[in-house]
Amino acid sequence: MKSFTHFFKVHFDNCDSAGVSFYGRLFFYIHRCLEDFWEQSPLGWHIWFDHKDWVVPIVETKAQYKHFMKPPLLYKIVLHVKQFTRSTVTFSYQIYQEDTLCATASTTHVFVSTKTQKATRVPKQIFDYLTLFKETDVAE
Repeated sequence: MKSFTHFFKVHFDNCDSAGVSFYGRLFFYIHRCLEDFWEQSPLGWHIWFDHKDWVVPIVETKAQYKHFMKPPLLYKIVLHVKQFTRSTVTFSYQIYQEDTLCATASTTHVFVSTKTQKATRVPKQIFDYLTLFKETDVAE
């Protein structure tokens, strides 16, 4: 299983009065990771964010903080594909500062036809590419 890694720095203007990264900023950080993932993929950024036949909105997000995220530290996001359905893809994200797991998150996206405005199948070329990043099933 492959993973995609994205690095970012927490800046002071992203923090609350206690100097801790504001909870909602986590979604900004992981979305930047997803944009970089597609920009660096062989399929390109436009296949996900600007395709004429489909749009891929987020329909569910989850996040859990495990450790404070503070400036001016450098953080790493590790992206995997958690699961597929006929028309959805769920990404998982683990955010680290060095070896400390600071947060986990997930986003579920649905493919919607621009013509019918209804859910549509995950396109084969996207499915095939994302399969490379699929998390292995682990018993809980």
